[in-house]
Amino acid sequence: MRIASWRRQTRFGPACPGSRTRRIVRAVKPLIYCADIGSVPRGRFGWARADPDEAAVETHRGGTEIVEFVEAVAKDLGAGRPVALGFECPLFVPVPEEPMRLGMARSGEGNRSWSAGAGAGALATGIVEVAWTLGELSARQPDLRFHLDWGEFARAGEGLFLWEAFVTDRAKAATHSTMPLLPSRPFGMRSPTR
Repeated sequence: MRIASWRRQTRFGPACPGSRTRRIVRAVKPLIYCADIGSVPRGRFGWARADPDEAAVETHRGGTEIVEFVEAVAKDLGAGRPVALGFECPLFVPVPEEPMRLGMARSGEGNRSWSAGAGAGALATGIVEVAWTLGELSARQPDLRFHLDWGEFARAGEGLFLWEAFVTDRAKAATHSTMPLLPSRPFGMRSPTR
């Protein structure tokens, strides 16, 4: 099944110092963006930007922030910087062959299944926010190369790599206003492996 195959190819895992994966991350040096999916009209959308060459992480929260988010990503892409763009919502759902597994948690989700209350809500809100964001980026950067495969992104050294942020229970214990920054830190320490 293609969906399962894509998931295996893009699974995040620890990168050992000196490993091929670590070298790819260093060679690509993408700017890391992460969007905290939430209601734009209610001011619950937030985002963060991390530059591997800088120590500070830039965070934003508020209803109109989605426009500023797109403008910031488009500006960095326009400057020729590779961007890893993460969204804290399900970006794929499994369609297992076994009917009794329909709606079950994906590998690694534990008790925070994509189909449970918060995951289902983030999925519904995320569909429109991700689609709007990618549509706006496409309009601003018509020749933009989108990547779902880390190896392809690393070899290209340009474009936009789309990834799913998963914030664990422990990380959720932090204040909601810092949440978009949390996934970017593990992303910088861990990278997709094949």
